[in-house]
Amino acid sequence: MLSIRIRHAVKHNSKYLVLCFVLLSLFSCSSSAPPLRYYLLHDVSHTASGTQTFERQVVLKSLILPEYLKQAGLVYQLGPAELHISQSHFWSESIDVGISRLIRKDIANDGILLTASINMSSPTQEATELSLFIDDFLPTWEGNVILAGRYEFKSNNGKTLLQHFHYTQALNDDGFEHSVLAMRSVIGSLSEDISASLKAM
Repeated sequence: MLSIRIRHAVKHNSKYLVLCFVLLSLFSCSSSAPPLRYYLLHDVSHTASGTQTFERQVVLKSLILPEYLKQAGLVYQLGPAELHISQSHFWSESIDVGISRLIRKDIANDGILLTASINMSSPTQEATELSLFIDDFLPTWEGNVILAGRYEFKSNNGKTLLQHFHYTQALNDDGFEHSVLAMRSVIGSLSEDISASLKAM
C-alpha cells in the first residue's frame, strides 16, 4: 500500500517537474534571443541645407527590385544558390526608399534634381524620366557587395538611353553594419554613372 502511495506521489510530482523543465527551457530560449537591429541605407550625417540651384530635372518613373529585397530582413548570399534573410537585422525603411534618397542626394551635387513627378512650377525646365531596374543588391559569401541591373533614360524629345551596370565593393570586415556601408558605396558609384549618362544625352 505504501509503495502504491509513493508511486502515485512520484507520478503526481513528475508532472510538475516536467512543467518546470519546459518553462525553464522556454525562458532560457527567450532570454538568449538576439536583439533586433535596424539599419538605414541612406546617410543622415551630411544633409544638404540652404538654397540649391538645379540645371536639370529627372523624374524617377520606376524603381524595380527583385522579390528577395521586398521585405524588411537584411539579405546575405550564403552560396551560389542560397540566400539567408535575417530575422534580427532589419531595414528601418523600405530599401527602394533608401536607394532613391541616396541617388537624389548624390546627383544633387551635380545640379540634377531627382523628383517623383514633374515640377510644374518650372515648366521650361527640361525633364527626363529615369527607370531603374535592380537585379541584385546584396553582400555575398565571397566577401563583397554586388549591385547589378540597368537604368533607362527617356527625355521629353523622345531620346532614350539604356545602360547596364554591375558594381562590386570588397568587404573588409564582418557584420551587417559594414555591409550596409559598402552598399552605400556602390549606390554612390551608380549615382556617378547616372549623372554622367544624363549629361552625355
